[in-house]
Amino acid sequence: PRLPFTEDVVGVEVDGESKAYPVEALRERSTIGDFLGGAPITVAYDPASDRADVTSGGESVPFQRTRWMGWFEFHPETEVYADTGR
Repeated sequence: PRLPFTEDVVGVEVDGESKAYPVEALRERSTIGDFLGGAPITVAYDPASDRADVTSGGESVPFQRTRWMGWFEFHPETEVYADTGR
């Protein structure tokens, strides 16, 4: 799936695998648990500050908050997070 060019995302890359987490999904759920690059990650969103944080095993994971078009330009093989109701 692809997103509108101006959609805000939190982009994460772990061990060569990348995934975009739409900020709108984070606003709805606050915290998303996922696996990326074989590692469990947590993407958390704080609505009061409009900030995100990504961790794996209690350690910070680098991420980029950007527009979809910017993330996709540099990560064309990226996955897009979709809420599967888990």
